[in-house]
Amino acid sequence: MKINKLHRILIMVLMITTACVEEYDPQVDKYEQLVVVDGMITNDEGPYQVKLSYSSDLQEPRVIPLTDAEVIIRDSEGHTEYLTEMEEGIYHTDPNGIQGKTGNLYQLEIQTSDGAIYLSSFENLPEPVDVDRIYSEVEFQSSEEIYHDIVGLRFFLDTKRANSNETFLMWSLYATFEYQTEFKIRYYFEGMLKPFPNPDSLMTCWLTKRIPEIFTSRMDVLNEPLIRHFPLHYVNTESRDLYIRYSLLVSQYTMEKESWSFWDRVREQNEEQGSLFSQQPFQIIGNIRCLSNPDEPVLGQFTAAGISKSRIFIERPNLPFYFFKCELSEGDYESMSTIDLYPPDSWPVYVTTGPEGGMALPLQACMDCRLRGGTIEKPAFWTSY
Repeated sequence: MKINKLHRILIMVLMITTACVEEYDPQVDKYEQLVVVDGMITNDEGPYQVKLSYSSDLQEPRVIPLTDAEVIIRDSEGHTEYLTEMEEGIYHTDPNGIQGKTGNLYQLEIQTSDGAIYLSSFENLPEPVDVDRIYSEVEFQSSEEIYHDIVGLRFFLDTKRANSNETFLMWSLYATFEYQTEFKIRYYFEGMLKPFPNPDSLMTCWLTKRIPEIFTSRMDVLNEPLIRHFPLHYVNTESRDLYIRYSLLVSQYTMEKESWSFWDRVREQNEEQGSLFSQQPFQIIGNIRCLSNPDEPVLGQFTAAGISKSRIFIERPNLPFYFFKCELSEGDYESMSTIDLYPPDSWPVYVTTGPEGGMALPLQACMDCRLRGGTIEKPAFWTSY
């Protein structure tokens, strides 16, 4: 199982929870085999997801799924739902199950197979604040490692006016971009060389990826309850992300101050450490406690949040691009003489042709866009030019 950056941060962050009104401050000597909780419910349609795992050695971080647990979400209106383990350690509500509603309170309960019981506090789901607009500006950055300045786009966000200055926001971002290979596939090899029926069918792909940074802001320190020109992530032209078309989906979460404080401290720790494990993690108060063993610290957070989403499309900017592009070399033509040596488990092997019609065998990723991580299936939201 891959370790995403957010989950690694959660494993790092020690949660000290409250019982009634008394804070509990345990002294933790190690960060291994602690329960890690990562769950959220919003006013968006379900299903909702809760990830459970055990923390691992900080020197060798990995996700250890917590399986076979009984996971329950309940609300203040008396609704209760038992989640289903869809993958190891990943629990989902039913698509037609519990629905997050603004103004309601929500609680997470976990019972492990060895009898341990974990409980979150009841979390209020606030009314979401809408995104007003997302936009980008050209930004140059200096570099001591390459011969030219780095250039790209910095994204920014404006919010609509909130109902109250007591508004706390977090943003998560997903980027999708279209990209193409340099060469069409003319032939393919599977023990013998055959013409490829659709030469450009593997040229265009779309790749969606989560932006790893966490973004937070608060309105209680502002003169009026709205945010203008809030900086988001930066995309440079050292990669092919912006080369054809780029889309950014922004999810804006409105949450109570206590939940926001957790995510803000996670953001702060991530930024200050440089790398995730360059320092010992500091302790952060959270909302999960172990009922069966009050002395046991728990990592993670169950968050209730109002959500507003907005998407922007960016056409290729008029900027210089510096990413690697495939070019046919003499060696690519010479490699055709060794194509018979490719074993069956590497088939099909794709072949292109040069300007004069000669067969060439460049890197497969220069012909098959899927090898750069994307898919040839156009996303449903990908609107026409």
